[in-house]
Amino acid sequence: QHIFYNMVPNGKLDEGADKHRQIVRKFAADNGYVLLDLYKLIYPRRYELILPDGIHLNPAGHTFFAEQTAEILQKSKLI
Repeated sequence: QHIFYNMVPNGKLDEGADKHRQIVRKFAADNGYVLLDLYKLIYPRRYELILPDGIHLNPAGHTFFAEQTAEILQKSKLI
């Protein structure tokens, strides 16, 4: 059993961040910006990549973030 989100008051930290994710997604779509939606990529692997606070990346999560960033930059021909 995972001890996860045990530090999140009422389990609402991630829920609160969702409003901000929606704003960023809409802004990127409305303006034609490339978006690395890290949340969607990490969520299925959250127990492996996120600290027990339920929102911050652990070392493996930071590595994953760097790899995904490099990939999207290359695909988008931004590097």
